[in-house]
Formats: sequence, C-alpha cells, structure tokens
Amino acid sequence: MPLTLFGLLDDRCRCNPSGVALEAAGRRPISYQRLLRHCLDTVAFLNRAGVGTGDRVALVLPNGPEMAAAFLAVSMGASCAPLNPLYNC
Repeated sequence: MPLTLFGLLDDRCRCNPSGVALEAAGRRPISYQRLLRHCLDTVAFLNRAGVGTGDRVALVLPNGPEMAAAFLAVSMGASCAPLNPLYNC
C-alpha cells in the first residue's frame, strides 16, 4: 500500500485496532479503529457534498484532539488548511 495518510492509518489499525491513536488530558483516548472510521465517514460526507481530491477545505478549530482528528479526516479527501481561531495577528 502506498504511503498515504489512509494507508498509514489503515496499516496501524490492522496491527492494533484498539491501540490509542489520539489522546489528550481529561479526554477519553481515541483508538485507531475509531479514528479510521471517523476519517472514512468524513471523506464520504465531503464527497457527497462535492468536495474531493484537489479541493481545498478551511478547518477552523482550536488546537486539541478534535482538530487533530478533523485535520487527518479532511486531509484524506481534500487539501486541508487548518486555521486556529485563537490566533491574533
């Protein structure tokens, strides 16, 4: 399988589906299996909305596990531009 985000996450999920993929203080950890399912569901949603490879998606979320999961998910189906709403110029 080529070295893509999907390929890397899928490989990790096959080796250790219940292993911790993302964790943060005070939050329940997210397993590789759950993260992969979230990513595949997000890509399917984006595709149904007409967004695909080559399209750009701005992602506006504060830093944290939700941003990390969303960034991975969107990046699997489109180009992702993460923006932190707390950033001041």
